[in-house]
Amino acid sequence: MVRASIVVIGDEILEGFVRDSNAGWLAGRLRDLGIPLDRIVVVPDTIPAIVEALETELARPRPRVLFTSGGIGTTPDDRTMAAVATFLQVDLVGEPALVEMVDGIVEMHKRLSEATGGEPWVPPTWTILKNLVTPHPLGGCNMGETAETGVVDHRGRVFGYDNLWVVDGAIIPEAIGRNPTRTIAALAERCATLFE
Repeated sequence: MVRASIVVIGDEILEGFVRDSNAGWLAGRLRDLGIPLDRIVVVPDTIPAIVEALETELARPRPRVLFTSGGIGTTPDDRTMAAVATFLQVDLVGEPALVEMVDGIVEMHKRLSEATGGEPWVPPTWTILKNLVTPHPLGGCNMGETAETGVVDHRGRVFGYDNLWVVDGAIIPEAIGRNPTRTIAALAERCATLFE
């Protein structure tokens, strides 16, 4: 029988600034699906701590599914993607076409603002970090048919790592419209029903 672990990532949780609600929700879904949850571990936003937690949980001697929650936002301390890449021994790769696309949107925004007498405002996170702040960051672990075309399969399982799943907005390759919360939740629930 497959068992589960959850690694919650975030200094803000450890410091008491934010309450984690994701792990509780996921624990309930796993219970409903009959998948035992062995532990929930909370670690800081550091690559060594995240990698250590991934190694520890995936080394447990039984079929295991590992979920991560947190640390994939748009602030400089969000280190989950870099830590997972380190653990998987792969490089994080930027997408120049996306930078070019967003820069084009910014330029059009400036031109439209000037034409209408408006004041253009470009988020500093883009100007300084080339990182957009969105309520639902999408992409980063895109679905694909093979490891050459994506990071995960249609179930959210990471190619080459049968016990590692990504089941959040990271597997959606592009924006899907305003307020994608329900779509992301439905996709996560679909992935949960396909656990083996």
